[in-house]
Amino acid sequence: MASNPLKAFVGNLPYSWDSDELADLARTYGRVTGVSIVYDRETGKSKGFGFVTYSDAASAEQAIAGIHGRMVEGRQLTCKSAMPRGSGPGEAPSGAAANSPDPAVADPFLQTSQKAKKVSKSQKNVPGWGDWS
Repeated sequence: MASNPLKAFVGNLPYSWDSDELADLARTYGRVTGVSIVYDRETGKSKGFGFVTYSDAASAEQAIAGIHGRMVEGRQLTCKSAMPRGSGPGEAPSGAAANSPDPAVADPFLQTSQKAKKVSKSQKNVPGWGDWS
């Protein structure tokens, strides 16, 4: 998948940083049109990474070169061109399940029905439970 030439991923941010602090750093490399820090939904705490959108590709490239490897509050920042959602490490690319040779992966309904057929010993004693085949 192609990266977004105007958007930069910034990782290993100090957890205390908010979008204003990231924007201040990002503005030193060009005109910033958007900044976001990613927060955990349950705790509301920063996940330590965010995204910066620049008005032009040249500014984004300068930021990536200038921010990557920079030490901030004892943390070495990572900065690279942002990739579309779902294309990061450990994530299956779009359509991967459909191309899988394993039918249980290719068909999520098959996964559900296979799980439903697994019946515990206590459920076997309930009339009508697990009688489908």
